[in-house]
Amino acid sequence: MLGNYGLQGALGSVRRRLRAWLLSDKPPESFWRGVGVAPTALSGVTVTDQTALRVTAVLSCVKVLAEPISTLPLTAFDRQANGDKRAVAEQPLSPVLHVLANEEATAQSVRERPCALVLLRGSDCVGVVRGGAGVVRGFWPRAPGSLQLDRPRPSGALAVHVADAGAPPET
Repeated sequence: MLGNYGLQGALGSVRRRLRAWLLSDKPPESFWRGVGVAPTALSGVTVTDQTALRVTAVLSCVKVLAEPISTLPLTAFDRQANGDKRAVAEQPLSPVLHVLANEEATAQSVRERPCALVLLRGSDCVGVVRGGAGVVRGFWPRAPGSLQLDRPRPSGALAVHVADAGAPPET
C-alpha cells in the first residue's frame, strides 16, 4: 500500500503527464501509455475514439449524453458591481448560440460535436469566426489534432497555432 508521500508522488506524476499531454497534439491513447495503462486490449487491438464508435453500445452512450447536453440553454450573465450575477436578456451572441452557429449548421448540432468529443477524447475545440469590429459571426468545429499549444516562457501567454488540413497555419 502506498504511504501518503507515495500517493502524492504518484498523483503528481499523473498530473504532470496529463498537463504535458494536454499541451501536445498527441492522440488520447498516448496519455494512457505514459501512465502505464496499456493502449491495446488483451486481444492486441488498439482502441481509439474512432474504433470505439463502431461498437453500438459506445455510440449509443455517447449519443445519450451528448444530444441532451447540447440542447441545454446557454445563458449569458452580467457581473454586477456587488459581485452578483444577472442573466442578460439580449446580447449579440444570442443568434449564434441559439439558432445558427454558422451558414451550414444549427447551433445545437455544433454544440453536440464538442460534447461527444469531450466524452471520447477528453477535449475539443471550436473556432470563432469574427466579422467587422470583432463581432462574432459564427462557430466552426476544428479537426482533432489541428491545434498546437505553445507556451514560450513558463509564465508567458499560451499561443495556439491552428493548422487545418490543406490550410496554412495561423496563430
